[in-house]
Amino acid sequence: MSDPTYPPPPLVPQAPVHEPERERPTATILAVVLIAILSVVLLLLVFGGDDGDPGASASPSASVSASGSAAPSASIPPSEAASPGDGSAAPSAPAPGASAPASAVSPPEGILPVGSTVEVAADGLRLREEPTTGAAEVATLAAGEVLYLFSGPTDLGPVEADGYSWYLGMYTPGYRDWPLNPPGSGDGPSGDPRLSGWFAANAGSEAYVELLPARCPVSTDIDGLYAATAWERLACLGEQQLTVEGTYGCSGCGGLAPGSFEPEWLAAPNFDIFTPPWADLPAVVEQMVLHVPPDVAELGSEQAGSVLRVTGHFNDPRSTECAITAGEGGEVPANDLAAEWYCRLGFVVESWEVIGTDPDWQGG
Repeated sequence: MSDPTYPPPPLVPQAPVHEPERERPTATILAVVLIAILSVVLLLLVFGGDDGDPGASASPSASVSASGSAAPSASIPPSEAASPGDGSAAPSAPAPGASAPASAVSPPEGILPVGSTVEVAADGLRLREEPTTGAAEVATLAAGEVLYLFSGPTDLGPVEADGYSWYLGMYTPGYRDWPLNPPGSGDGPSGDPRLSGWFAANAGSEAYVELLPARCPVSTDIDGLYAATAWERLACLGEQQLTVEGTYGCSGCGGLAPGSFEPEWLAAPNFDIFTPPWADLPAVVEQMVLHVPPDVAELGSEQAGSVLRVTGHFNDPRSTECAITAGEGGEVPANDLAAEWYCRLGFVVESWEVIGTDPDWQGG
């Protein structure tokens, strides 16, 4: 606001006054006065602020940066996500199609995880009909060939025999793109170009195959999950809570697998198949299934062909309780560690809802 005394009133002419002559100030004196005045002003500016607010002199841009939120692209490391059942807040579910952080679960020590791929490290590795050196040969593999470890629970490796640790694998010469079926499946001379058999993974500390690294990150929509092996889903996603949309049901599925499975809802083979829309169903070696615990509403034939929105997770902590014994009466107990890691592969349902119907569903 302007001072009312300024500008000064016009001077009124007055009669000259004769006074004794005085010495006028020199330019040097005026400069000293001006410097003194400027010094006082600067001192007031520096020390005249509010002493109780140390941030009063911070620039506006600095204060905005300090209070701003993290950039949208920032992600939380998997180790900071809450695990199911640990009493902490559950992590928010990623939007369908979002990519998860790379790496979450390391491979188990002492065994090869089912649902993984391995590369042959020694020439002449034999694929056999049974896990023994006396069984008929299915194929002989050269170094660099790739095997897919089928993740069914009734033939879990390792099986210890003849000084070797045996695993059941699938093989097609020169093929590496598992879990997709090799081109021409069903059209080969044997009716299926996929060769299945048991191979010796190691003899003690001498390894004949090498576990291939998981291809992380894995996209968390239904198409992304189907593009990954069962082991890659577990290794890359861990126990993250996911919400996925897909078609429920399996046309032509049925039957019972012989053996004993505990807990049954998690360890037993089941036919709660969860797929992309049937019109876009990829030709994969094995399909993803849903494991529904007792405290979640059951899924049944009335939901077959429905499009579901399912929330759940892999790597369920109850996997440590899994026990699998294959055979008619349960004569062939699986390795305890292998049974646990088979159960860790399962997608455990926390909740589900029907959101539509798949028009291309071909089931009964």
